[in-house]
Amino acid sequence: MNILRVFFPNKPWLFKKKMNDSFFGLMWFNNKDENSESHFQCQIMFSHTNAPLDIFFDSDVNGINPNQKILFFEFEKRYEEILESIKPHLMGRLDMIKFNENYNLDMKSDFHI
Repeated sequence: MNILRVFFPNKPWLFKKKMNDSFFGLMWFNNKDENSESHFQCQIMFSHTNAPLDIFFDSDVNGINPNQKILFFEFEKRYEEILESIKPHLMGRLDMIKFNENYNLDMKSDFHI
């Protein structure tokens, strides 16, 4: 498998079982030794950050289940609300770190969640 990574570093799906999903597009299966570690993977443009996002769905070779899609859709729909709800917890942890007093922490630009 290492030789594939050397010659095809930007095409992890090249020699894997693939499926096309109506929303996620091309998904490829990564089979691990134990079924609990196997997963489907894809890369999409995340609308809130305008950046590519790698998504992993724990699954067997038959594909992802509808509840996994629903969870992602809910996360995407409520992203701003979720980000604001975890901000106080993150900020509490970050207060332990000494920042330059002129540095203003901005959740959207400093953290790519």
